[in-house]
Amino acid sequence: MIVTTQHLYKSFSQPLLKDINLEIKKGEIVLLLGQSGSGKSTLLNLIAGLQTIDSGRICVAGQRLDQMNDKQRTLLRRRQIGFIYQHFNLIPTLTVIENLLLPARLNNLPIKRNDALEVLKTVALTQQADRLPEYLSGGEQQRVAICRALIHNPALILADEPTGSLDNKTARKIIRLMFSQVRAQQQTMLMVSHNEELIGLVDRCYYLRDGKLLAHSTLAHP
Repeated sequence: MIVTTQHLYKSFSQPLLKDINLEIKKGEIVLLLGQSGSGKSTLLNLIAGLQTIDSGRICVAGQRLDQMNDKQRTLLRRRQIGFIYQHFNLIPTLTVIENLLLPARLNNLPIKRNDALEVLKTVALTQQADRLPEYLSGGEQQRVAICRALIHNPALILADEPTGSLDNKTARKIIRLMFSQVRAQQQTMLMVSHNEELIGLVDRCYYLRDGKLLAHSTLAHP
């Protein structure tokens, strides 16, 4: 398993996540749906080690996040996790290719410019390699963000509403491209979304409701 959570519990002013049990196998694409405020992004942040659980257990790539300190969780994120955000989160002062190479530099990985160009080629962006993000369209920026998340070959890709700021036509193209790249690299993805049209494109789907994680197959009317 790439991700395992057992009896995960998280509370803020009131309980948000209650007894969350989840297993994600290598190579799976898993979709997490739920209303705003249901705790989807919080669960993603807990699995990433960006927030800490109140009780329970989290394993990512065979390592116990709940037993790590901040430095250890940071190193795990850098080496094992790739992020794709709704608002791209590209560094505006870095070119496209510099944005791609940043994770490799943080991890001291031998990924060079030619390697990054090959990744950009898969999303038809080699001509934009030396441009700043502000000169790219929203769809192009999200393609760069996908490449950045994949380039250091992480065990797990976490995507938080990755197409929420794009128009529907562009979003559909980006989703299919993202899934094809993840499957081609035999990587694993957990994606948060409001879009139920994605259910047929993923391996498994869950809903967060009232702090509980419910499998899509158990719900007649989600």
